[in-house]
Amino acid sequence: MLISSVFMTRPKWLIMSTNLGRTCLSKLLNRHLFKRYYSGKMKPQIVCVLGSTGTGKSKLGIEIAQAIDGEIISADAMQVYNALDIATNKVTFEEQNAVPHHMLGVAEPSQQFTVVDFRNKVLPIVEDLLSRNKSVVIVGGTYYYVESILWKTLVSEMVENSILNIDEADSPLLFDKDPMLKKRIQIDDYMSENVDVDVDVEFNSVYQSDIELISNRSLHENLMRVDPEIAKRFHFNERRKVIRALQVYEKTGNKLSDLMKLQHSKEGACSISGPLRFENVKILWLQCDTDVLDKRLDGRVDDMIQKGLIDELMDFHQRYKQLLPYTSGVYQSIGLKEFHEFLQLDQIDIPEARNLLEIGIENLRVVTRQYSRKQIRFIQNRFLRQSQRQVPPIYALDTTDVSLWDEKVLLPALKIVNADSDAIQPLDRLKDLHQIMDTFHCPECDVTVIGDHAWQKHTTSRRHKKHLIGLKKHEKILQFKK
Repeated sequence: MLISSVFMTRPKWLIMSTNLGRTCLSKLLNRHLFKRYYSGKMKPQIVCVLGSTGTGKSKLGIEIAQAIDGEIISADAMQVYNALDIATNKVTFEEQNAVPHHMLGVAEPSQQFTVVDFRNKVLPIVEDLLSRNKSVVIVGGTYYYVESILWKTLVSEMVENSILNIDEADSPLLFDKDPMLKKRIQIDDYMSENVDVDVDVEFNSVYQSDIELISNRSLHENLMRVDPEIAKRFHFNERRKVIRALQVYEKTGNKLSDLMKLQHSKEGACSISGPLRFENVKILWLQCDTDVLDKRLDGRVDDMIQKGLIDELMDFHQRYKQLLPYTSGVYQSIGLKEFHEFLQLDQIDIPEARNLLEIGIENLRVVTRQYSRKQIRFIQNRFLRQSQRQVPPIYALDTTDVSLWDEKVLLPALKIVNADSDAIQPLDRLKDLHQIMDTFHCPECDVTVIGDHAWQKHTTSRRHKKHLIGLKKHEKILQFKK
């Protein structure tokens, strides 16, 4: 196969042997040569480079942007902050100079920057680039940021700063966007557990001064009264979601469930979003063998340590420690929480410090791996399993063997971008996980779950079976005593 087959028109200056192409492809696909030959022949497009952390998104994004004369938009909730460059794994200044990058370091660490802020800043950039016949390359691992750009969302348009992504627990929209409400309900982690407050406080408004004293169950009961349909979708311990829905009702007088139905009625809309915002969008999903990726991520942590991660965290902690704990903004970045105990020490030249440092490093490895798996599940559930959703074509590229990067990743990616006839085919949709979004309660385990999928998972779990065995034994003992 000739390297020139990347392009349908097969320019003569790209014809050469396969072996030479494999070793020189990155150099030969120089952006200036590409622009000289394809100037005016390729329509501007949006290319999304997705994948879990450590799969090479930044590398491929830069290579594609250089090839198609595009600019990069970073879709990373932590990289928008002007801090912790090592911890958030920002691209280097050299890489930023190679291709124009947007949305890196645009917010101060103490600033609350939400997905609504991101969307409002990015959409004018995208529209400007497309109007100038330039392509857009979106690169990042915060996928609800990506969704806010690719899909229209009627609910957020009708309710200012409302719920853009009802099913994404990490989406800090209405709740975090309202400073007054946020201050009043910055509560401890125990409020998200199966614990209720003992104080008897009546609920009147999400803005009441003592809302932090109102239990999760009480808030959920109030939502059940005003919007039972949406309340059935939320567990009572999903406090933030419940408060969001209550606030939508309080601010607009409309039920969130009604607004969602109105959104779904639009052409191309589905249960989680409106129709696509742009045409000519392609998604490149970088994949990697799990064992290989875990080793790669461990190596990345080691590289971050070598680059000065610990000094960066110590300096940041010293400057901003009055604003901790890590509940919002850049404080949620992977790295700060894991080294919290170490950063609290007054001295770092003691044995305890070394021990806490090692614990922090190991915790960082663990959460990085966990985050990578969460990103994979998000792509599967939000993009591939939503049969009613308008989704751009998604192409899988294997980054397991980096020595074959040009052959396995870059070459196929350029064929996809150029719409070559022999480009790989997009992925098929996965089986849609339609489920009944009702509330189920298990009296034996005293557990409440949402949805038949979660209910089936619980009833087949070891915990449930263990409870049943224990109850049977207890019944036999009672019968024996009789």
